[in-house]
Parts: sequence; C-alpha cells; structure tokens
Amino acid sequence: MKNIKNLLLVLVLSFNYTLINGQENLFKKLDDSIFSNNYELRKITVNSKSDDFGAFMYKDTLYFSSNRKRRKMIHYINNDNTYFFNIYLAPFYNEQSESNIALFEKNINTNLNEAISYITKDGRTMYYTANVIDKDTIRRNLSIMRAIKKDNIWGDIESLPINSKFYSNGQAVLNGNETKMYFVSDRDTLTGSDIYVVDIHKDGSLGKPKKLGNKINTSKKESFPFITENNELYFSSNGHNGYGKLDIYYIDLNDKDPELINLGSNINSSADDFAFFLNPITSKGFLSSNKEGNINIYNLIEKKPIKEILEKRKKKNKRKEDSVKVKENSSRLKKNKRLSKKRIAFYFDYNSSYFNKYSIQVLDSISSRLISNDFLKIKFSFYSDSRGTSEYNMMMTNKRYFRVKEYLTQNGVNPERIFGEVFGETKIINKCVNDIPCNEEEHKINRRVEYLFFKKENEKK
Repeated sequence: MKNIKNLLLVLVLSFNYTLINGQENLFKKLDDSIFSNNYELRKITVNSKSDDFGAFMYKDTLYFSSNRKRRKMIHYINNDNTYFFNIYLAPFYNEQSESNIALFEKNINTNLNEAISYITKDGRTMYYTANVIDKDTIRRNLSIMRAIKKDNIWGDIESLPINSKFYSNGQAVLNGNETKMYFVSDRDTLTGSDIYVVDIHKDGSLGKPKKLGNKINTSKKESFPFITENNELYFSSNGHNGYGKLDIYYIDLNDKDPELINLGSNINSSADDFAFFLNPITSKGFLSSNKEGNINIYNLIEKKPIKEILEKRKKKNKRKEDSVKVKENSSRLKKNKRLSKKRIAFYFDYNSSYFNKYSIQVLDSISSRLISNDFLKIKFSFYSDSRGTSEYNMMMTNKRYFRVKEYLTQNGVNPERIFGEVFGETKIINKCVNDIPCNEEEHKINRRVEYLFFKKENEKK
C-alpha cells in the first residue's frame, strides 16, 4: 500500500502541474486601457478553504472541481496535505443563490482525480479529465474521459483513443456545432503544454489531433481552452508577455490575421488566472485564480463583447493611419523633389533575385543607353522589404545587385561603368516596418531598385 500511495502522490503532483501550475513570466506593462474596465469580478459562495476551479454552466447548474474533503470516504493525501480532485455541482439561478453543493455521480468520481467537466448541448455526453487505471496500474498521465447519459444515469465511460500512457491530455471543450474538440496536451513538449483541436465524427470517433498555430501556442504553457459559438477562443498562457504567471487571452479564430488579446488587469494578475467560461448571451461567466492564496472561482460580467471593442479600436487606428499617411506623402513629395535625378528602375518579386518581364525591359533599355553613350556610368541602389531577418535581407539585396551587374555585362556594358549600393531593409519608405501588417503591394514598394546616370568626370562609387 505504501508504494501505491507514493505513486498516487506523484499523480496528484502531476495533475496539479498539468491543470493549475504556472511559470513566472517577464512582467510587461500592457496597454490594456480598452479592456481593463470591461469586466467585473466577484468571488462566489461555492468556494471552500481548499482549491476550487474550472466552473462550467449547463442550464441552471454549476459544475466545478474541488479537492475539498469528502465525507464518509478514505482520502489519499498529498505531501502538501491536500486531497484529490472531484467534480461537484450546485444549483445556480443567479450569482447570489448558489447553494446545496453536491458531489457528482459516483460513476464519474472515483478515489483518483476527476476534474474539468464539459456537457454537450443535448445533455447526453460529458467530457472530463481524470487519472485512469490501465491493467491494474494507475497511469501517471492525465486522460480525457467520455461518459454517456442513459435513463438519467451517467455510464459507458471510456478513455478517448487519443490518450496515451506516455503523455497527458485534458481540459476538453467543444465548438458551437460540436464537431471539434479543443484540448490540452504535453505530447510534443518537454517544457509545458499546448492546445490542440481534433474533429469529432458523427459516430463519435475522433480524427487526428492538430496543434493550434504559434499565435496561440508557445514553448511554455498554454491551457484551459474555451471556445464560443462564434469560434472565439479564450485560453490561458504563461508564454506570452503578461502580468505574471498564467494570463487569460482571447483570439478570434475566424479572422485570417487574428490579434491576440490579453484580457487586461481586471481579469489577470501576477498570480495564475485560468479556466475562463462565458455565456455570450448573458455576458456572464466564470474564471479561476489563486490571486488570494488558494484557488477560487470568480463570477464575471463582461460589459462589451471583445469583437465590438476591437472594431471600435480598429476604426480609431484607421483614422490615425490615414493622418500619418497624409504626413508621409507630404514628406515623400519633398524628398522626391530633392532626388528628382534618381529614378526607380523596377521592383523585385518577394524573396527572389530573378528578373521579371518588366525588369528585363528596363535593364535592356539601360544597356542601350550606356552602350550608345560611352561617357555615362550608372549607380544602382538596392532595397528590400522588412520581412525576414535584417541579415538575410542585406544578403538578398547584394545578390540582386550581382545579378543586375552580370546581366548588363552580358549585354555588352563594361562592368567598370556599373556601380551599386545595397541597403537591405534599412530604408523602408512606408509604414511596413517589422511586425506591421501590410498587403503585398505595400511591401513591393520597398523592394525597389533605383538608379542614377552620371558622367565620367563625376565618377564615384
């Protein structure tokens, strides 16, 4: 029994790490003035002196997880004197009346860990996270379980086929039409966990899990996904610059170029903030946090949908950009007057040093003029857009200069009459500097080749 008990201690520590532990992140003061006052929080009365977290509403019932002591039961105790987690429920007619807390059905709760429940819209299927016994051996890793409700009793419990004894899966939630399951796993990382999505087929079978992109997942820890009917994802992470440990973030998966939003200082703190849940119709929900020591569940009220806030901010930024463009255009006109003798020859294609049809026409015209006027020389200036590293862009512009000089030489121009400078991305002429979103036409302007004819007596490299 002693060996079994020690193994259970390891399981609980692993469970706590997978579900609630955060890693200290570099604090960065965020410009969150738009979001900081968008939420109101209140600690609800189901909380105990133990850890309570992961609240989820189904109809008028609140489901949550807790490691509070259960009556009339032998408990396994961790080395920090905490108990294992189980799933609880309570009537929740409004934010002031939660009461009559009850332990969930014994078919679901065992002597091991069970937590993070999610019930489908028809009330017939439940997903939850648990330790499982495999051939009389308790798995050290967490698994996603699925249970079916028949005759008002939960049964037919199965461990999903995506589970493994080699890594943990957990914290499953479904999208609006219940065709996809979002979940957390440490299958591809040694330092944290990532968020995955898997298709749910009509017969209940699962497709192949896919990791979400790097706008969401980092090399650290992403956990507790929640997806709305409109495909808006909330999750917790300590891999994006935030307020401390786990912070709650928002991203719209419908957007082709989505913006990652930290929910601000009224939601996030220097502690772990996680397990976000929101009913978009009522604008009410829950989150969990250990900002007061042990983990508590908080009721939240969202004043405005994030989409509405982002649209308002986008319009405001557009007005600012238009104002900046007017100033830039005015400045560029003055600059072009000063450089009136310097002409733009052509533009290279993205990430290429090869000529297109137009650039060949321009170079053939330049060749003809140099050959027919042997007193002329030419100086080129090569530039790149800001995509890629500065070292790579400098290399690329140098390569473009080499190809231009080679082409003119093959056309019969003396190479000693051809000069050039390469600038890489050091002289961007519009807003498209690093990390500023631009379309292809805007980036193209910066991949320009300029030239200037000069006479032998004014020769300079």
